[in-house]
Amino acid sequence: MHHLRRIAAVALSIVAAAAQAADVTPSPDALTLKHCLVTASDDVQVPALRPGMLTEIHSKEGAHVERDAVVAQLDDAEAKMELRAAVAERDAAATRARSDLEVRYAEATHRVAEAEHKIAVSVNQKQPNAVSLVELERLRLTAEQAAMKIELSKFELGVRGTETGISQAKADLAEHDVRRRQIRTPLEGEVAEIYFQAGEWVEAGKPVLRIVRLDRLRVEGFVHVRNALPGEIVDRPV
Repeated sequence: MHHLRRIAAVALSIVAAAAQAADVTPSPDALTLKHCLVTASDDVQVPALRPGMLTEIHSKEGAHVERDAVVAQLDDAEAKMELRAAVAERDAAATRARSDLEVRYAEATHRVAEAEHKIAVSVNQKQPNAVSLVELERLRLTAEQAAMKIELSKFELGVRGTETGISQAKADLAEHDVRRRQIRTPLEGEVAEIYFQAGEWVEAGKPVLRIVRLDRLRVEGFVHVRNALPGEIVDRPV
């Protein structure tokens, strides 16, 4: 029995490959297998990836569907609203990141403060004590503060650029969530069964329908050891 199981395992792959060329005339040394079991090579239960109410079923039992086709739809109204909010936030962040208005304003403020300080110094040089030392110091510090404001504005501009990337990631995540509410086929095949109707609630991970691939079949049969030894059946036509 041990040998029979080993032979059957090898014969399985041979017969499965031969099933695709059933119209070819077998060669004289081909093995003939009887009482074979023919099954679908791909039989998939397609689950819901998010919990929710099933709003639409785009296919019916027995229909042929392409790979990645949307065959059913979960309620995505809230997810689409979150997507629109995320896109708006991303666009606003991108607009702020492109604007250097604050930097230019800080530079202009610095030029004004520097000019005021230089004028006060010049006045004192022409007429000593015309501007008090306190006022001169205040003008000098104001100019320094304006210079620091330029650096701060440039730093904030860089931060806004980083925030744009974060906002883009949020928008991508929201778009992904909308897509996950679409039930798509992982392979091309036929809809064998539909387990839910529109209007029913589906839990995440629960199979919604079953897809079977029929253009490629699996054929399982057995070769008796008296008809062929294990080494004789590898790559042999069936």
